[in-house]
Amino acid sequence: MTTRVINSMTTLLVKDTDKASKTATTPTATDEGKVVQLDSAGTFSEAYVPSLVDLNLTAQSSDPANPASLKASIWMSDGTGAGDSGDLMAKLTGPSVKATATFTLTDKPNEESWFQLRDVDGTTLRFEIDNEENGIRGSYATFTFTDKPDEGSTINLIDDDGTSVTFEIDNEADGVGVSNVAVDGIAAAGGGLVGTAADLVAKINGQSALNITATNPSSGKVVLIGSKTAAGNTTIALNNATHWNTVTSVNVPSAFLYGDNIAVQGIAAAGGSAAGTATAIVNTVNAQSTLDITATLPGSTRPNFEQNVGHTVGNTTVVTDNSTHWDSVCSVNVPPAFTGGAAGTTKTATIVDWSAV
Repeated sequence: MTTRVINSMTTLLVKDTDKASKTATTPTATDEGKVVQLDSAGTFSEAYVPSLVDLNLTAQSSDPANPASLKASIWMSDGTGAGDSGDLMAKLTGPSVKATATFTLTDKPNEESWFQLRDVDGTTLRFEIDNEENGIRGSYATFTFTDKPDEGSTINLIDDDGTSVTFEIDNEADGVGVSNVAVDGIAAAGGGLVGTAADLVAKINGQSALNITATNPSSGKVVLIGSKTAAGNTTIALNNATHWNTVTSVNVPSAFLYGDNIAVQGIAAAGGSAAGTATAIVNTVNAQSTLDITATLPGSTRPNFEQNVGHTVGNTTVVTDNSTHWDSVCSVNVPPAFTGGAAGTTKTATIVDWSAV
């Protein structure tokens, strides 16, 4: 037998007398057991490529499984499945269809707006509008109080570097658990849901070691912003989630989200508004090597996305942070999912009809 080895590996390692000819066109007995050399084109002589004289098939009692897209199977039938006994059969699967999703912008979405794409293997990425190029908003969590939680109720927050702080409702100011931070200014901040949200925000912002910023944008609402990395997507723990859910209209989430959003930048440089946004979106999506989706711009304000693999599995969901807002800046709205993905059609045919031969 002969062994194929890259030419550079044979330098000073294999004697010339132990190297097979580069130019032989037919097998040579003197080359038996020698190392095959690649030529300048990176190929080796056809003398060392085994030739297939014939192919022997045995009649099968069942048809083969459907082949993948643009592949085929050939077999002889014994008459049990497709074809009559002795027929030479083929099963072929045509090209699959890749799923697509598209929308048309009429304006730039708000800063921090995002949309999410998922490819056929489950890789999911969120793209956040960042025209100001100051980075994504950061890991995010929000909830809204409808009443004050019971005394002694706790909420634990963890930031991106692992700093952990537990906040305890202490409206009566009679003390809290060891190392807990007392939320004890509720009455002074207005009491009830209003005071709870305001004082909890104040106590969170009072922790200099905690890389989390809190705001109280409306009555009873708490918004938490962590780091602008995936490390900020930390868990949020409650002493009693059932109870907390009874005093919130938007419940406390189990974790921060969106710290791993991908910033869509270069909008202004690409012309701004709808056209600049569309261009920046396409460029940003295509820059993600882990995402098996290709973006194109068939119209100046129309980003189009196509799964790199065809099949129904490409009909994945598309998610936005606020569909009402995205609809307001689109003439063709962001769709809820990719569509059109389909497996290739499989057909079975008789290559040779034995009875007619």
